[in-house]
Amino acid sequence: MNKKITPFYLIYPILLSTINVSAGQTHQYEPFIDTLTGVIHRETFPGTPNYESIKDGDEIESYWILFLDHPIAVQQGSEVDVAESNVSKTQIIPSSPAQYKKYHNLIGKRVRVIGKLMHQISGHHKTKVLILAEKMDAV
Repeated sequence: MNKKITPFYLIYPILLSTINVSAGQTHQYEPFIDTLTGVIHRETFPGTPNYESIKDGDEIESYWILFLDHPIAVQQGSEVDVAESNVSKTQIIPSSPAQYKKYHNLIGKRVRVIGKLMHQISGHHKTKVLILAEKMDAV
């Protein structure tokens, strides 16, 4: 009997691509749906006109930031959605203004956020990677 044995170095990359682990997991930008877990905090940042200092007259902007349970990496998706590694927090962008009211009780709690990832593209984006939240719940 002749059995052909495939060398491990040929199989290893395929195995790695199918394993989904939380710590150090590689994620993809939209249109893919993703799930992240962590604790939501509300943070205040300087806004327009200079995005530098509230004390010096910039408007106050408050956002929800998800501090992730484990850092993640995100694969390049486009020229705008560039690869990022060691991402430990993401700004949450609710899918509608009603979500602020619906989910405000989750601030300070450990949550699961389901949505699409995007890369920072404006001065209003406070983390390199953001999640366009479709659903959130306490875990």
